[in-house]
Amino acid sequence: MAQIISERPWLWATHVWNMYDFAADSRDEGGVKGRNNKGLVTMDRKTKKDSFYLYKAWWSSEPFVHICGRRYAERAGETLTLKIYSNLPEITLCMDGNPLGTKSGARIFLFENIPFPDGSHTFTASCQSVEDSIVLTRVAEENSAYHFAGADDDGVVANWFENKGTEEIPAMTFDAEYFSIRDTLGDILHHTKARAVFLPAISSLLGMKVGEETLAAMHTKTVEDMSDVCRVMVGDDADDKMALLNAELQKVRKEG
Repeated sequence: MAQIISERPWLWATHVWNMYDFAADSRDEGGVKGRNNKGLVTMDRKTKKDSFYLYKAWWSSEPFVHICGRRYAERAGETLTLKIYSNLPEITLCMDGNPLGTKSGARIFLFENIPFPDGSHTFTASCQSVEDSIVLTRVAEENSAYHFAGADDDGVVANWFENKGTEEIPAMTFDAEYFSIRDTLGDILHHTKARAVFLPAISSLLGMKVGEETLAAMHTKTVEDMSDVCRVMVGDDADDKMALLNAELQKVRKEG
């Protein structure tokens, strides 16, 4: 996105979403409930993420060097890859004071297949008098703290649409005896079978887990009313996915 912005100087204003992680009741991602983690800085304002420095490489004139992945401090394997963000023209990388090489470029500098012996090692990236260092330790097995433990089918967003097993997008039908995207969220959520179809599908469609409480607040809206939002968030295939969802809802007969 930063590159796209830079290629369009006629844009009157551009903005990053979002500077800081922030509270979001419907979110339940990465083992953290109630937080949107898309910020460039953590919610407590203490840790600038790698993405912060990527934007700085594009937008700041203050000379800097930043080695990515410092929180991924324990790594397994005989070699590793390091990525450096900088607004300087070249980067020299050293391990424990020994040069590993110099790369010229712009903003993103990638050093691959770096030999990674046992123990802890200090990596320093520099250009002229500007530098940054991190300490990485080689371990026999990946640190389990780096992996999301305890996820179950209800705790992650699976790609619901990949499980439909269809190559042809079904035509929209609206048999009134069965549910469809023209029914309200309230009616769908109050029907056990319709809810079971709808909840995983809408989370997959939007790319994030959507809580039932959030949807219940829009109980008078139809699923079709959400189409414009889905097009903005998903893109051109939102209509096809809506058609797949509608086809599944049309298999669920209304009762009473």
